[in-house]
Amino acid sequence: MKALIVVALMAGTAATAGAQQINGRYVEARTAAVMAGACHYNGELVTRGRDAILAFKIEGGRSGAVDLAGVNAVAIVTSDENLSQGAARRSVLVIDAAADDVRAAAAAEALRARYATTFGTVEVRRAPVRFVEQDGHLTVDAPGYASMSVQALADRPCCKMPHTVWYEPLVPLADRQVGYTEKAQSAAFIPWMDAGENTAFHGRF
Repeated sequence: MKALIVVALMAGTAATAGAQQINGRYVEARTAAVMAGACHYNGELVTRGRDAILAFKIEGGRSGAVDLAGVNAVAIVTSDENLSQGAARRSVLVIDAAADDVRAAAAAEALRARYATTFGTVEVRRAPVRFVEQDGHLTVDAPGYASMSVQALADRPCCKMPHTVWYEPLVPLADRQVGYTEKAQSAAFIPWMDAGENTAFHGRF
C-alpha cells in the first residue's frame, strides 16, 4: 500500500464545481443501529456510533477535465462522540489503486471538497478498493483498511416505518434506504468490528 497524499482538511471547505458533478452508488455502515426501537437507540447514543465506513462507486462525472467514472473509494470516519453530535472528525480516504495517479488525485480532491464536513481532517491513501452490488447485496473491501457486507432490507421497511429511523446518512443520498450489516470492520484508527444489525444506509450520491 502506498500513500497518495496526506492532507489536513478542516470541515466547512466549500465544494468545487467539479466535485458537484460526480454521482454513483453509495453504502455506509456505522457502529450504531440506524433503524431500531427507541430504547435501543437511546442506549447506544452516548456509547456507540462514533465510527463509520463510507464507500463510493463513482459511475459518472468529472473533476475539471478528468473523467472519474469507474473510480471506487472508501472513507473510514471517526469521532470522539456519536457522529450525529457534530464533534470534530478524522478520516482516512482510500482511493482505488486501479485508478492512475491523475484520476486518483482528482477523485480524492472531488470527494474531499464535496464532503468536507463529513470527513473532517483527511488522510488520503491508495489501496485496492472493491465495490460489488448483486441481488441487493453490497460488498466493499479495501484490504488493510476496511470491509463491509450489507444486505438491502426486503420491502423497504425504513420507508414504511420512518419513525424508527434515528439517523441521517453521513452524505446526502437519493433513494436512501436502510441496510442490514452482515459484517463491517475497520483497521484504521482504533480497529473495530460490527455485525448483525441494521447499521447501514445505501443509495445514490
